[in-house]
Amino acid sequence: MWRAVILPHNGIEEAIRTETDRIRTAMKDRIVRVVAASCDLHENTIYKIMRGENVSIETISKLSAYLFAGK
Repeated sequence: MWRAVILPHNGIEEAIRTETDRIRTAMKDRIVRVVAASCDLHENTIYKIMRGENVSIETISKLSAYLFAGK
């Protein structure tokens, strides 16, 4: 019989959720096309994060580096 293994919560999901919220807020006054080109991402990938869809950690990292560099 297969049993689910429950791993201890270490805050990773919460950190990802917090960072994506920061990205969504910062993107409100940005031009998606310009950000996408600057981050080497496709525009649709940025729209995914704006809609609250799942994106890769790499995508979150690229957007965070671009939006919050030097802050």
